[in-house]
Amino acid sequence: MFKGIRIGSNVCKKRVLQLGLVGITLLFFSCVEMPVYQKEDLCLSVKPPAVRVKLLETQNHLSISSNGSLVIRCFHEEGGERAVYYTSAEMEVKLSEEGIELSQRIQGELEADLQKVLFSPTETKFWVCLNGKPYRGVLEITVTKNHESFLVLNLVNVEDYLKGVVASEIGRLSRQEMEALKAQAVAARTYSLSHLGQFAEEGYDLEATVVDQLY
Repeated sequence: MFKGIRIGSNVCKKRVLQLGLVGITLLFFSCVEMPVYQKEDLCLSVKPPAVRVKLLETQNHLSISSNGSLVIRCFHEEGGERAVYYTSAEMEVKLSEEGIELSQRIQGELEADLQKVLFSPTETKFWVCLNGKPYRGVLEITVTKNHESFLVLNLVNVEDYLKGVVASEIGRLSRQEMEALKAQAVAARTYSLSHLGQFAEEGYDLEATVVDQLY
C-alpha cells in the first residue's frame, strides 16, 4: 500500500513539475511578445555614409514588425525623448489629430501625441518590416508639417541601400553579366552620395521610386 502511495506521489510531483515548466514557458513567451519599457538604449546606430530614403507618405495605419527584436524610441512634440520600449511583437502606428499613436494587440495603446517614432533592430541580422516588407537599418516615422499624414523614412548605410537598389534597377543577371552588375553598383553609389541632402527641407535624401532609384 505504501509502495503504491509513494509511486503515485512521484507521478504527481512529476506532473506538477511539468505543468510548472509549461507555465513558465508560456509566461516567458507572453513577456517577450509584450513591449517592455526599457531604460537602456539597445538600438543600433547606422554606420556612415548613410542615406535617408522616403518610403511612404500616407494617412493609413502602419504595421511594424521584425524577424527578431526591436527598440522603439518615442519623441514628443517638443523633440525630447519620451519613452523607449523593447519588443518582438508586431506594432501598430496610427495617426490622430494630436500626433502619432503607438499600440500593440495585447497591451493596446502604449503612447499617444508623439511627433516621431524610431524603430531599430537590436542586431544587424534582424530586419524592420513595414507592412510586411523588410528593410535594413532604421525606420523613422514622423508627422508631416500639416499634420495630415505620416512620413516614413529608412535610415540606412549606403552599402545596404545599394543591396535594395541594384537588383531593382538592373534585374537578375547571369554570371557572364557580372561586370554589368558591378558597373550598376558604382553608378548607383555615385548617384546616391551625390544627391545627399537634395530634399533637406523635407527631411530626407532620396525617393524610393524611379524619381531617384527604385528601392
